[in-house]
Amino acid sequence: MKFTIPGFPEEVSEAVELPDFAELLTYPMFLRATPETVRSHGTDWQRMLLELTPFRHEHPYQSVTTGVHIQAPGYRTLVGPTLASQGPHHGWHIDGSAAGDHLTGAERVYLMESPCTSLTQFNELPIEIDVDPAVLEDRSRLIRHITENASSLGIRGRAIPPARIVTFTNHLHRAVVPRRMEFRFFWRARESHKDAPLPVPQSIRDDVCAWDIADARYVVQIKIGAGTLKVSFPDPSRGSSLESAQYNEVF
Repeated sequence: MKFTIPGFPEEVSEAVELPDFAELLTYPMFLRATPETVRSHGTDWQRMLLELTPFRHEHPYQSVTTGVHIQAPGYRTLVGPTLASQGPHHGWHIDGSAAGDHLTGAERVYLMESPCTSLTQFNELPIEIDVDPAVLEDRSRLIRHITENASSLGIRGRAIPPARIVTFTNHLHRAVVPRRMEFRFFWRARESHKDAPLPVPQSIRDDVCAWDIADARYVVQIKIGAGTLKVSFPDPSRGSSLESAQYNEVF
């Protein structure tokens, strides 16, 4: 059965001028917040990004997840990275909240990232896949087929342009391991037929984290409050692993 996966995503904004990270770290961060929550609790700059996001209202739910990630080689963000040890074609995937979303493009995402060494990569050109229907309908089996046949399919990663909003549905993409420790701002708005936004206060976050790949526990956490800043990190002398380590706190 033949199926075509779209190529590089569409740019839907001009380049956006980003504030310094010192300023971005003082902004509220949102997790699956409604656009109304961002308007009410966000900054003028975040409201500007919301206006630049061309929601198509194709689905009943709209949400925004945005903030700052700490990234470094060996750490990960919320999405698993491409690890060199697992091969050059590791990490490709297609988003979706329900079975079959990878075939229908049933969700739409609007993504922007600040300049960094770990910009999300998308496959550059559309690809046509001819596989058994059972493989096509199973997202995990399809991704495994793509990964194993990436060279013959012509899979070639290309980073999204920094500081511009792109939109995609069932496009093939992957996270990338950064070449150095860095901050990365991200804006991810989504239109979904299944995942409803979170209510306040759950949708308003106050932390910036870097995570360890091995056990998905944070190695650095910055919590920002009203007039306060707390940084936590594991003390190797007080625990043999992140799982058992006690955490130093710097205020």
